[in-house]
Amino acid sequence: MIFAFSLVYLRFSRYLAPYFEIQGSLGFKKLLSLMTDTYKKQLQKAGVNLDKALNRFMGNEAMYDKFLFSFTQEKSFGKLEESLNNKDIKESFILAHTMKGIVANLEIQSLLDLLSPMTEQLRNENMEGIAEQWELLKSRYNEVCNLIKDNH
Repeated sequence: MIFAFSLVYLRFSRYLAPYFEIQGSLGFKKLLSLMTDTYKKQLQKAGVNLDKALNRFMGNEAMYDKFLFSFTQEKSFGKLEESLNNKDIKESFILAHTMKGIVANLEIQSLLDLLSPMTEQLRNENMEGIAEQWELLKSRYNEVCNLIKDNH
């Protein structure tokens, strides 16, 4: 009986992988949460281009959701705030560029729309208006992160 279950498990594990984390050879560690329609609509309303993001992640909602949650744990945003407060333009540019790449890969357009011009401005070592841009970015960032955290 165990042998038969093992064959079925091995045959279908590739289909189950997006939904389960595999533990050992026969067990499932935990069920990964799939994205609900409500959550998807909330993400879209918050400025996430979900269709492009899921296409980038080959339709794997569980993997995309895992990366979204990892984004909320990313340290670059806090470091960017610190470097802006210290008026360290070079470090601010590097961190803004890093954040821009992350949000571009996750298709968080609402943040990308703010980070792109901010990054270019910092690249040109121009701090004019950065404080105002930062406050808007911080507000949108917190909105997106809270939404993601609330759905985990």
